[in-house]
Amino acid sequence: MIPSEQKLSSPQRSSISYNQKLFSVFINYTAFFITSFAIAYFIYHASTVLIALTFHIPTTWSGEGIKFKVSELEWLKQVVVSVRLIPPLILAASSFIFYRIYRFNKRKAGMIKAFWLWMYLNSANFALGNTVADIATNTGVWEGLQAQRIAPIVQVFIAIVCIISMLIIGYKAGRPFLLSANSRELIKKDNKFRFVFFAVILPWLLGSVLFFLVEFIAAGRANFGIYLSIGLMLTPIINSYASYTEISLVKDRQKRIILLEFIVLATIMFSLFVVVNFTRLQF
Repeated sequence: MIPSEQKLSSPQRSSISYNQKLFSVFINYTAFFITSFAIAYFIYHASTVLIALTFHIPTTWSGEGIKFKVSELEWLKQVVVSVRLIPPLILAASSFIFYRIYRFNKRKAGMIKAFWLWMYLNSANFALGNTVADIATNTGVWEGLQAQRIAPIVQVFIAIVCIISMLIIGYKAGRPFLLSANSRELIKKDNKFRFVFFAVILPWLLGSVLFFLVEFIAAGRANFGIYLSIGLMLTPIINSYASYTEISLVKDRQKRIILLEFIVLATIMFSLFVVVNFTRLQF
């Protein structure tokens, strides 16, 4: 009777262990997404403000975005190009730096490498996704391209290149996300989709909804394009995860399954996002 009970309890212990791992993935990766999205947001907007200030342009940063107190006569070509085109380039450079940091850490144990992967993806999204959204809505980057007298057909080509680049980045990110699991059980054939769902899809959905609601409540509108574009970037991951059959994992010996420091960091960054959107910062 005793051996029989032991056999029945073993699968139960395995199931609980797996569910705990999956729950920790959801919590940690959501914290990674929120933190990385907020950091990319602040890099993009802070660089825009700083560039405007170098031209002595009074600037307001609020939930409605960044507004410039400048007349048409003062809105010179050099100013428009600098203010509108340099921030996406800064984010593009940042995404490359974060990708290099991820590459440096990818063979190390621990889920923290997934944070650098999210930093890379969100920075690339603010560079590429914002460009596509601005061209589509005739704002932001579009104004810089117009000041450079870039033909509309060329602008469309730039948007298409950005979209293709996002899809390629997303496709290439499928394997790194699986590598970040640090547990063969999480990415076994029958478990792969659940891992991708809890590590990629849910963090993006929950994080995007939170940021969107803050912007919408604060200003009555939100930059919907930036949330759709990161979703577009992640789509190839959902379609390609099953094709990766040989994954070499680094065994993680750390006992903690919830990274509390990232929970705290995500809370701080999201709180700063809320404060900025519900106040009017004058520069």
